[in-house]
Amino acid sequence: MIKNTVFVLLIFFACRVTGKDVNLKIDTDILKLEQLHKQLLQAPDTSKIKLNDEFKEMLSELLHDFQSLTYDLSALKSVSVLTSPDNNF
Repeated sequence: MIKNTVFVLLIFFACRVTGKDVNLKIDTDILKLEQLHKQLLQAPDTSKIKLNDEFKEMLSELLHDFQSLTYDLSALKSVSVLTSPDNNF
């Protein structure tokens, strides 16, 4: 009985730590996207294409995650976020 309880607690703890790591990575990626956008706005024309390609690649990678529809992208002022009124996709 004690072994089962310890096992369940270990699994629970591992899942919580993994979830926090994933959320932190998502938040970090969103901040990087916002920084890239700011650089893009201030960059000379010769650098804009490269920065835009980096931005698109990062955003594409972020959106390929199966849970990307639940991400809070409101911090990205450079991207419009459309939410269905009835939360259906």
